Parts: sequence; structure tokens; C-alpha cells
Amino acid sequence: VTITTRRPNIPLSSSPASFLPQTRQRHALLDTSTTSLFGNLHDSSLLYIQIFVGGSPFTVQIDTGSASTDIVGRDCFQYETQSNTTSQAPCPDASVSPYDWKKRESHIVDCSKDVCKQCNGDQCFFKSIYGDGTFLEGPLISANVTIAALSVEAIVGVTIKQSKGFSRVGIDGIFGMSFAALETKNGDCLFCKLFEAKRIENDVFSICFGDSSGHLNLGGWDESFHKSPIMWVPLKTPYDYFRMKMSSMSVG
Repeated sequence: VTITTRRPNIPLSSSPASFLPQTRQRHALLDTSTTSLFGNLHDSSLLYIQIFVGGSPFTVQIDTGSASTDIVGRDCFQYETQSNTTSQAPCPDASVSPYDWKKRESHIVDCSKDVCKQCNGDQCFFKSIYGDGTFLEGPLISANVTIAALSVEAIVGVTIKQSKGFSRVGIDGIFGMSFAALETKNGDCLFCKLFEAKRIENDVFSICFGDSSGHLNLGGWDESFHKSPIMWVPLKTPYDYFRMKMSSMSVG
């Protein structure tokens, strides 16, 4: 089980709930919002969940190395490089994507809005580039997003241009769970918005995964999955990725 809190000053081996207000300890431990994880770390190397954007369902992979949430648009195409203007093929699942952003003009983020950091014509756009060089690009929209029965208004991306081979059939988006500071131009940090809107009481999430499937808990963790006391490791600055000091590593 991996447990992550956005509060950086957690001492190693501290009491599992010592950093939380005493009145909220039981809530953080027991009353969390949980959604099922699918996928595995052996075959696909991906873990994914279902969310709803504007009432439409999407299967998105969980990524702790990014902060924005993006879904595949109906007119999404794959490109060799970000500078290419000729597409290679439609994105997997694009033809069956429930989201046609061109028909939902009320959702499009206008370039005149303060939240818009980069424009393409009169439309506010996002451009996400990942550590392996892959990329996503498209308009930003404002919509109601639901995850684990929790709903919040958030700005998310609709991918219409992506790296060739970025996504796989059956997975039509990405849910970034890192710090908001990591991506300041690509829409909202969805987990941050849930906390800011008080949909969850604690700035904590936990991921429990096995050989196949698992659970994502928002707002806390589930003690029933732990066979030993929780050990906490402090995060290191800058607070963008989840960084920690590693003293040693061994294999085998």
C-alpha cells in the first residue's frame, strides 16, 4: 500500500495519524472515498480508474508524475512529434469517445479568462510533455468531474493531439495526482480541487494494488489492508514530484 500526503513535514516512523487533527483521525482512517483500480504492474504496467466528465464515463490511468487530468476527444489524432502537422492515425478509442468538445461550447475555457495561460487562436489550450518525451495537447474545458462518488467543477484537458502510441485501447485519459505546482498551465489538479472544495477532509490519498486490480482511497487509507505499522517518510523540496531521500538500494 502506498500512502501519500501533500503535507511535507511527516517524520519517519511517526504515528499513522499524528499529523492530522485529533478530531479527524478516525475519519481519515475509516471514512474515505474509495474507487476500484484496474490493470496491473506486470502486463500493462498501468493502473486505471473510471471517472465522469460532464456526465460521460472515461477510463483514465493514474499518474503520480503529473498533475493535470486529460481525456481523449472524439477528434483526437496521433503524431510522430509535437511539431508535426500531419497525423499518423486516430487515437485509440477516439471514434467512440463520448466527448465532442466542439459541440459543448459552454464548457470551453475562453482565452480571456485568468485561468488561461496559453492560447491557440481564441481557445485556451494545454500542452503536457512527460518524462519519456510523449505529449498531449488540446483545448481546456470547465466541467463537472466525478471520481469515487465525489464531484467538483474543474478545468481539464481534452486531447486532440498526442504522441503516436501514447494511449492504449480501453484507456482514454490520464489522471495526474502530483502537486499542482508541477503543471501550472494545463488545467486543475483534480485531487487538489476535491480537497479545496472540502469534498475530502484530509489532503491524503492511498493506493493499494495487487497482482491485478486494487483500490484508490481519497482522503485517507484503509487499515484493513495493512499487516504492519505504517512508516512515514518526509518529502523533499521542491514540492512538485513526490521526492524523498534514498539512503541505499539493493536488488535480489
